[in-house]
Amino acid sequence: IGGPGPLYKELKELIFEKGGDDTVKIIGKGKPLKFSKVLGYYRITDIYAFPSIDLSSGDADGIANVLAEASAFKIPVVATDAGSTLELIKNNETGLIVDQKNSNALADALEFLIKNPNTGKTFGENAYKRVQQVFDLNTNVVEIERLLNLWE
Repeated sequence: IGGPGPLYKELKELIFEKGGDDTVKIIGKGKPLKFSKVLGYYRITDIYAFPSIDLSSGDADGIANVLAEASAFKIPVVATDAGSTLELIKNNETGLIVDQKNSNALADALEFLIKNPNTGKTFGENAYKRVQQVFDLNTNVVEIERLLNLWE
């Protein structure tokens, strides 16, 4: 598990209580990781899980950088249908999408990709193409110019 967060201590305690401290690791000890270190983890990652949720306050992720980064590394993604995730991750095309707060569906999707590495490879390849399309500089510059011209 990577990344800092306000639930670090609680999550660490839960992992210990459930007896997972030998197999589940939180990298960075609850502190942000340098991007150079994150790149190293992407290089050895087989599947990327992103169980984001929309908060009751209305706060939600845009297209999360980590999804674009995982896609750029051709890593198959399992994500929830929160925020703007669906703008990048297409179910059964560039990854698998599950309902928010459904840990069983998340586990099933991860298990599916573990048992079907060729499907995961296809999702990773498709995700790589999608991230190139969505973040293409030439396309985006043209779109920004078009939007700026609307304000004239």
